[in-house]
Amino acid sequence: MDLRQFHRNRCWGGALAVMFTAAAGLPARARITFSFDYSNDSSAFFGNTADGIAAKATLERAAQVFSDRLLDPLTAINATTNSWSAKYINPSTGNSAAVADLSLAANTIKIYVGGRSLGTDLGSGGPGGYDLFTNNAALQTAIRTRGQAGADAATPTDFGAWGGSIAFNTALANWNFTAAAPGAGKNDFYSAALHEIAHVLGIGTAASWNAQLTPTVTTFGDIQYVGPFTGAKASALFGGSVPLQAPPAQASSGAVVINASHFASGTTSSTGYITQAALMSPTLPTATRRLMTLLDWAALDDIGWDLARPGDANADGSVDLNDLILLANHYGDTAGGIWSTGDFNYDGAVNLNDLILLANNYGSSGPLGAEQMMADWAAMQSVPEPGSVGVVCVGLALASVWRGRRKRTSQRSRT
Repeated sequence: MDLRQFHRNRCWGGALAVMFTAAAGLPARARITFSFDYSNDSSAFFGNTADGIAAKATLERAAQVFSDRLLDPLTAINATTNSWSAKYINPSTGNSAAVADLSLAANTIKIYVGGRSLGTDLGSGGPGGYDLFTNNAALQTAIRTRGQAGADAATPTDFGAWGGSIAFNTALANWNFTAAAPGAGKNDFYSAALHEIAHVLGIGTAASWNAQLTPTVTTFGDIQYVGPFTGAKASALFGGSVPLQAPPAQASSGAVVINASHFASGTTSSTGYITQAALMSPTLPTATRRLMTLLDWAALDDIGWDLARPGDANADGSVDLNDLILLANHYGDTAGGIWSTGDFNYDGAVNLNDLILLANNYGSSGPLGAEQMMADWAAMQSVPEPGSVGVVCVGLALASVWRGRRKRTSQRSRT
């Protein structure tokens, strides 16, 4: 039996009355936003050209992928005179840079971006550091942890950075800056942007990432962290510890020690509808688009970020009528891949699969748990639980109403 026909046969008997009870009011959660700073972009990689403008738009679209899922409230940094210095790598020169007494609003992450020649690498990014001068304990904590208590633990379990920097390779003339997947010979900017933002958020770079690795001693007596990655959620999803790419050996005494920061080549996972190499693999072939996979999200969770569960379209920590209405308002959209429109499996379309994911989590609250990761995606291929049928039915009814309303509005506009 066709799944839609199944729902039509089951949709009557009081489901509408049950569903249209008032949704419990929840305090608004300010979404995490990324503030991109182009002041160091001396190469004009993001300049006022067709490519530069497209690159900015694509970078913002990549950032939205994370803004749509992260539930962590980040403390504001209200700097005072001579209180601290934000340190980062200048994206256009590769040299150290600093900003004195940087203030940031709550839930804001600042990233300095630009371009420079990076050899064969598509990009290079990571979180910034700091020098503290203030004796104000609350300000010190806000700078170090952004309110994430586990970031200050002896063995870090969380991460909260003020931001960082990302450089993209100016030596490449074959970037794909469009929303469409790249053609032959093109390097996909959207995939590279997702990858580097994830590094700023701590994958491969945070102390809470290193806490899931194995410390070893280099030839010159320094500590180097190597794989596998043992985060509980990533390991549960992968079926064991996740192999990492071996980092390069320390070059000499006093040289920088590079820790393992990428999943091993050949590591695959699912985006919810296809299997692909993990986004945080070390290489990206030309003519290839990669999305955040379940494994990448699980690693982000393991280093301390709380993730909205499928169905929580507005990322307020609860799956409720507000989310159902958001999905209904976008039902049938195909210019997708956007969580906040209801495309919970990132397949580019808001459809019945997404509605089933919402139904399976309807009425739940809190961040995504490890036990849900596979169950939610498997639900796309099966009939929902009986308790979810009413939600799906009402969702389909809402979708029909919204689509009809939008169609009539469009027709009036054309007239």
